[in-house]
Amino acid sequence: MTTWTPIDISPFVHAADSSDVERRQVAAEVSHALETMGFLLISNHGVDSSVWESVQAAASSFFGRSDDDKKACFANRAPVPRGYSASGKENFAILSLKDQTRPNDLVEKFRMGPILDESTDPYYSATKDAQMMFYPNIWPQDDEQALQDAMECYYRRMHELSNVLFRIFAHCLDVPEDFFKARTTRHTSILSVNHYPPLDGPVQRGQLRLAQHTDVDIFTIVCPDYADVHGCLQMEDSDGKWVSLPVIPDTFVVNLGDCFKFWTNGRWQSTSHRVMNPADDAGRQASRQSIAYFVGADYDAPLDCIPSCCLEQDCRHHGETLKTYVAWRKDRIQQAMTQLKKSKEAKHRSRQK
Repeated sequence: MTTWTPIDISPFVHAADSSDVERRQVAAEVSHALETMGFLLISNHGVDSSVWESVQAAASSFFGRSDDDKKACFANRAPVPRGYSASGKENFAILSLKDQTRPNDLVEKFRMGPILDESTDPYYSATKDAQMMFYPNIWPQDDEQALQDAMECYYRRMHELSNVLFRIFAHCLDVPEDFFKARTTRHTSILSVNHYPPLDGPVQRGQLRLAQHTDVDIFTIVCPDYADVHGCLQMEDSDGKWVSLPVIPDTFVVNLGDCFKFWTNGRWQSTSHRVMNPADDAGRQASRQSIAYFVGADYDAPLDCIPSCCLEQDCRHHGETLKTYVAWRKDRIQQAMTQLKKSKEAKHRSRQK
């Protein structure tokens, strides 16, 4: 049975006021959670509630606009997620490499990437990969920057929190505390506000608010909808059973992505998760809104195996050409697209029989 106890990470948030013993205890709890579940809840993370409340309010106002207004923020040529995406237009099932043929997800989103502040550093545009990963953000033109200001503030606070978590992870993995900092200074993280509209009518067979999948990037920090009493966010445990994550005020959910599983040579888990449709009428008539920060490395960061995870006699990296973060990410997404094509072809053949 999966039990959930938030891990108090204040000994790392306020490191000067804590002891080595306290930090080692936090690292031990985090390491156990990530080795066994790939998920954890964190409390006392140092982010004030006003930061996410501002995002929730501004995003709620945006999602309440007309479809035409929202679609004006659709970056249809963006090579990475930016701006608005309408409900029923995306399918996260393709990332699972398992169930590829589900209907599209019942969620609309607004997403942003790195804040460059008119940077002239050639690093951000020197290569096609840089131009892709640092693609410009797109914003509503008539909301007096309410959504932009709120999301950019939240983005910066999540970057600070991700640095705290990276320090914890470094302790867990017995590497220098700045090991990850050197690979995430000019990070490529993505912030997504996810709005799950009320389910007013019937849905297609197998259609969920967000289909089963694993995240692609390093790890994700999720601010849940604290009004969600239906346990819609679920993870798949080691027995293959779906477990609802509790919603605890002022607590964030952290889950690992496929990149970190690769980086740790499989020592830490990237766990399948999904957002279910509420079973009761009251839940189906209620909307849900969460905020997810997907942590990405520098696009050219080398994904050299973490030493404590990569023994020479048993290492899946051994003998491979060293990959950069962006090369690994593109390969992972290409795997998903290839599998999707195979699944569609198999489904088409079965219909012809």
